[in-house]
Amino acid sequence: IDSGSLTSRTFTATFTSNAAAATGDSVKVYFTSYCGTSLVKVSKLSNTAINVPAAPASLTIQPVLTNVCGARKYRYIAPAVLPIETSTTGAATGYLWTAPFGTLGSTGTIDSGNVNSQIITVTYTSNAAAATGDSIKLQYTSVCGNGVFKASKLSNTVLGGPAAPASLTIQLKSDVCGARKYRYIAPAVFPIATTTAGAATGYLWTAPFGTLGSTGTIDSGNVNSQIITVTYTSNVAAATGDSIKVQYTSGCGNGAFKAAKLSNLAKVCLTSGTPITSRVEATTTKAQVYPNPNNGNFTLNVATGVTAKATATVQIVDMLGKVVMTTTATNNNGSIVANINNSNLQNGVYTVKYTVGNVTNSI
Repeated sequence: IDSGSLTSRTFTATFTSNAAAATGDSVKVYFTSYCGTSLVKVSKLSNTAINVPAAPASLTIQPVLTNVCGARKYRYIAPAVLPIETSTTGAATGYLWTAPFGTLGSTGTIDSGNVNSQIITVTYTSNAAAATGDSIKLQYTSVCGNGVFKASKLSNTVLGGPAAPASLTIQLKSDVCGARKYRYIAPAVFPIATTTAGAATGYLWTAPFGTLGSTGTIDSGNVNSQIITVTYTSNVAAATGDSIKVQYTSGCGNGAFKAAKLSNLAKVCLTSGTPITSRVEATTTKAQVYPNPNNGNFTLNVATGVTAKATATVQIVDMLGKVVMTTTATNNNGSIVANINNSNLQNGVYTVKYTVGNVTNSI
C-alpha cells in the first residue's frame, strides 16, 4: 500500500510482480462498526501479465575491415529507437549484446562500444568464413527483465592468400657448359588486399624440380627474393616436368602458385677430339670447329641455311660466361666461315656463340 491505509475507503497498492493475477490472488474488504465487523467482500485481483520487450526487429551487420589478415572488423547496429511501454509489455530501457559465439565467433572481441551500446565493433582473429553456429545476439533490457533475443548469423566471408603472380619472367644469363645460368623474376609490385584475399607481403619460390630442374642451385637471391638466379649443371633441354614455381606470402597464408616450365634448351659442348658436326640449340643450324682442341687458332664453319648475304657476330665465352673475344664474319651462300687467331687465350674450355640476324646459337 503506497497511498491510503487499511482503514481508508480508497487505497493504492504497488505490485513488484509482473505476473497475471491467479485464482488465489485477491483483496478483501469489510465494514467496521461498534457492533463488530461485517461480512467480507472478496475480489480477485485484476492484474494482467506485463511482459519483457519483444526481440529487436532488426540487427544490422556492416563490414568495416574485411581484408586485414587476422584482424577483420565488423560493426553490429541495434535499432536506434527503444520500444515504448504497452498494456502488456514493459518499456525497453537499453541494450544487451551477447558477444559472438561459435568457432569463428569465439575469436571476436569487442573493441568499440560495450555490451550495452547501441553500436559495437568486433575484431576477429580468424580469417575463416562464418559457419552455421557463428552468431551474435541482441536483446532489450527493461525494468520487467531482459527481452527476447534477436539472433543473427555472422556475415564473415573467407579471407585467403593472394592469387598467383600474373607473370614469371625467365632470362638466360650465361650459356656456359655445365654451369648454365638463368634468372627468374617475379612481379615487382605486390597485389593489394581485396575483400576475399589478403595483401601480399613477400615471395616464396619453389626451387626448380624435374630431371633437369633437380640439377639447379640458387646462387643469387634466395627463396624469398623477388629475383633469383639458378645455375644448372645439366646441358639437356627442359622436359615437361622441369618447372619452377613462385607464390606470394601474406598474413592470410601463402597464395596460389605461378608455375612455369624451364626454358633451358639443349646445349652440345665440345670437350676434346676431332671436328664435330652438331645440331645445336634446337635449330637447323650445323656447325664445325676445327681443329679442336687448339691453341686459340681455329676455324668456325656454320651451315646456316640462309642464302642471303649477312654479317654474323662471333663471340668466344669462357666457363664463367665472360666474353673474351668478339669478331664478325659474313654469311654467304648458306654458310659462315670465321678464322679465329687468338693465341692469348688461356688453356680451358670455351663456348663459341654466333649470331645471324636475330638468331643466336652456340657450340
